Amino acid sequence: MLIQFGKRKIEFSFVEFVFFGILILLPLVFDYWGFDIYEVTKNVVLRFGIGLLLVGYGIKILFDKKFKWYGSKKIYYWLVAFLVVIGLSLLTSVHPLTSFVGSYYRQAGVVNFLLFVLLFLFGLQILAVKKNKSRLIAVISYTGVIVAIYAILQKFGIDVFVKESVEIFGGRSFSFMGNPTSLGAYLIFPFWTLILQIKDNWKSKVWVGGYAVAFGLVSLALYYTQNRSTVLAILIVGLLVIAYYLRKYWKLLLGLFVAACVLLAGFVSYYDSDLRSLNSRLVIWESSLNIVKHQPILGTGAESFAVRFENYVLPNFFKYEDYYNLVDRPHNEPLEWWINFGILGLGFYLALFALLVTCFWQSRDQKVKFMIAVVITLFVSNWFSFSWTVHYVMLAVTLAYVFVGLTKGVKLKRLKYGAIVAVLLGIGMLIWGGTLIVVNHKLSSAVMALSVNDIEGVVADTEDAVKLAPYYLGVSIAAFNNYYVLAPVLGSSDYFARAIELNEKAKLQSGYDLRSLLNEVRLALELKEYSVAENLLAEIYELKAPNPVVYQVWGDMYFEQQDFAKAAEVYQELLGLLPDVWQAPVLGNEALTDEQRIFWKNHSDFADLLDRIVFSYVAVGKEQEAKEILEKLK
Repeated sequence: MLIQFGKRKIEFSFVEFVFFGILILLPLVFDYWGFDIYEVTKNVVLRFGIGLLLVGYGIKILFDKKFKWYGSKKIYYWLVAFLVVIGLSLLTSVHPLTSFVGSYYRQAGVVNFLLFVLLFLFGLQILAVKKNKSRLIAVISYTGVIVAIYAILQKFGIDVFVKESVEIFGGRSFSFMGNPTSLGAYLIFPFWTLILQIKDNWKSKVWVGGYAVAFGLVSLALYYTQNRSTVLAILIVGLLVIAYYLRKYWKLLLGLFVAACVLLAGFVSYYDSDLRSLNSRLVIWESSLNIVKHQPILGTGAESFAVRFENYVLPNFFKYEDYYNLVDRPHNEPLEWWINFGILGLGFYLALFALLVTCFWQSRDQKVKFMIAVVITLFVSNWFSFSWTVHYVMLAVTLAYVFVGLTKGVKLKRLKYGAIVAVLLGIGMLIWGGTLIVVNHKLSSAVMALSVNDIEGVVADTEDAVKLAPYYLGVSIAAFNNYYVLAPVLGSSDYFARAIELNEKAKLQSGYDLRSLLNEVRLALELKEYSVAENLLAEIYELKAPNPVVYQVWGDMYFEQQDFAKAAEVYQELLGLLPDVWQAPVLGNEALTDEQRIFWKNHSDFADLLDRIVFSYVAVGKEQEAKEILEKLK
C-alpha cells in the first residue's frame, strides 16, 4: 500500500496500515451526543482494527513463506500470568457475563483485555521493522497535536458538541475524548514523544521550532483539561527523568523541562484550591478499602467495582459527588486491580510497574527510555484516576515498542489451522464491530421515536437492539427504560411484563446493582403495589449502604400515599446526605457558582423534590425546618 505526499512516498503493508490507522482513528472518533457513549464509538474502531489485523496475519501465516513471528519466552511468561489473573477473576465474578463481555457503555471486560493483548502481539511484529518505530512516535505526536488543537478551540467556544455535553464539565476541555480526565491521560503520550522528537532533531532549527510549537499546543491543551492527576504524574516521572539525566549534558532541554514542571505545579495548586476533588478521592479510596477488607484474596471480576462500591460507600461521599451517580471506578488503578482481580491482580500490576522502573534505569536505548517514561507516567496518573479504551490501546503499543528488542523472529510451522482460526476470529470481530454500530443506531432511533410518540418504532427498535446484543447490561437497561416509560402511559400489561422481564435480566447482568433493584421498586409503585415496594426498599436498605436516591424513592412513596409523617422522616435522612452545594440562591438575585449551577442543571427535578419535602414538613408541624430550606434558596 503506497501513500504519497507530494514527492514523498510512504509504503505500508496492509497490517501496518491497519495498525497505525487504529492509533490515528481511535483518539479522533467521537459521539456527538456526549461522553456516556464515547466508549462505544471507540470500541467499534478497536474491533474493526483487531478484526482486520487477525485476518491479515492469518493470511500472512497461510501464504507468506518468508513470514516470521516475533516473540520471546520472557514476554510469553508475562502474558500467561496476565491471562491467568483475568481468567481466574471470571470464576469469582459477581456478574460473570458482564465481566467477560464488558458493559455496553464502558467495554472494560475481559474481551477488551484480550484485544489489548492481541494488539500488543501485533505491535511486536510491526515494530520489529525498524522504520515502524519512528513511524509510531510520529503518529502519536501528530495525532496528539490534532487532539490538542481541537481542545484549545473548544476552550474558546469553537465546538461541534451539544451544549449539554460541554456545560457538564464547567469549561474544561475534553476534545474528542468525551471527558477532560480521559483527554489529560491521552496527552501523556504526545507530551513525551514530542520531547523525544525535539531531542532527535536538535540540529535542525526548523524541525526543533515546529516540534516546540507542537509541544506548546499539547501543554496548553493539558492545561485546559484542568486534570490534576495527569499533571502530577508528569511531575513525578519528570523528577525520575531529571534524576537520571543530571549526569548528562542536556542542560538546555532539562532547563526547559524544569520550567514546564514549575508551571504545571502552579496549575495543580491553582485548580485544586477548594480541595473538593481531593476529599472526594480520599472518601472513594476509604470506601474501596472496605471492599478489600471483605474480599481481600479473590477478585470480583472486571467491571464489578460499581456494584461492590454501592455496598460500602461511606455517607460523606455524597458531600463531594453527584448524588445521582456512584462512581464506577475507584480512581486508583492498584485498588481497582485488587478489587476486580484479587491479590494476584494487584501483584501482577505492581510487578509490571517495578519491571518498568527497573528497565528505565537500566536501558541504554534513549528512545526506549523515553517510551518507558510514557508508560510509567500513565501508571502514576492512574494512581489518582483510571484508563479507558484509548489509553489501554496506547499502553499496549507503547509496551510493544519497549519490549520488541527482546524478541526474535521465528518461522511458524504447522499453524495452518491456527491461521484459519485467526481469520475466523477476525471475521467475528468485524461482525461484532458492525453489530455495535447497528445496536447504537437502534437505541438512538428508539429514543427519537419515543420523543415523537411513535410507539411501534420504539418497540421495534428496542427489540432489535435486545436481539442483536442480549449480553450487554447497558442494552437491557435502555430497553427497560423504554418499556417503563411506555407501560403506564398506554396502560399496557404486556409492556409492564416486558419491563419486569428486562429488569430481571439487568439484575443478573449487573450482579444486583442499586439501579436494577430500584427499578424493581419503581415498577411496584407504578402498579400501586405499595407493600411490595416497601418490602423491597427495606431489603435494599439492609443490602446497600445509605444512599440519597434510595431515600428519595422511599420518601416519594410515602408522599404519594399521603403519609407525610413517614415521608418527612425519610426526607430528613436524605437531606443529611446531600452536599451543601444544593443551597443555592435560585430564588434570589445572586449569581450561582459554577458548582451550584452544574448541580441544579444536572438535577432538574430537585426543585420538585424540595417542594415535596417542604410540604411534608409543614403537614407534620415542622414549619421551622421548612422555613430554613426556603431561606437557603434565597
